[in-house]
Amino acid sequence: EGRCLDHVRRRSKATGQTLTPAMQLNIIAEMLAGLDHAHRLADFDGTPLNIVHRDVSPQNVFVTFSGHVKLLDFGIAKASDSSHDTRVGILKGKVAYMSPEQARGQKVDARADVFSAGVMLWEAITGRRLWNNQRDDEKLWALVAGDLPRASSVNPSIPAELDQICARAMAWNRDERYQSAGDFQRALERYVASSGQAVSPGDLGGYISVLFREDRARASSLIEAYVAKARAGATRDDLPVIDVSMRTPGTR
Repeated sequence: EGRCLDHVRRRSKATGQTLTPAMQLNIIAEMLAGLDHAHRLADFDGTPLNIVHRDVSPQNVFVTFSGHVKLLDFGIAKASDSSHDTRVGILKGKVAYMSPEQARGQKVDARADVFSAGVMLWEAITGRRLWNNQRDDEKLWALVAGDLPRASSVNPSIPAELDQICARAMAWNRDERYQSAGDFQRALERYVASSGQAVSPGDLGGYISVLFREDRARASSLIEAYVAKARAGATRDDLPVIDVSMRTPGTR
């Protein structure tokens, strides 16, 4: 039970209940821990699988109502032993969080995911999207050209250490980035600890729970009604469709 980070951001903005940068830093650090785990996975004989997620984005980061963070949707993830190669000219992943080498159609490794996580950090500390109303082709040209604004150029109040962490994660040359999600995670966690911005899972979960309190109550009510109808002998066509994510459900 929980919501994806993108939904949390949009709901917090709509309701005026601020999702603080500190909360987002902690969410990203936890997401990086999961990403590093995936990157380091090995086969039974110890051979690295070299998994690359290729779609790290707020839509695929899930925060539970207990304050735990999950990285979801490995549907387009790539492993070194994959039997299906992406065809030339086919891009997979969200352009808004795509690495330059992914945009150029080059072979990607874990550092492409590091870049995507860096974009998430950029958005968390600037309070805006890296890409606003640009078309996908405009985004791709900017990525290929390395035309990316530094976070501090958008928000000059960003602490220099945090700005440097973000800039390194988003380095156009992947050799200049953090070489693993774990390295990125540790750098971010050191900053969080030194700046006193640590957020406990309980605090984060409490915030998410309050933010979606009405949604959860509606979902619980629907589930109770579903169970009651089923016990009374209702057929499947008479039972409600339970959509616990956003909108008031319809019936089927």
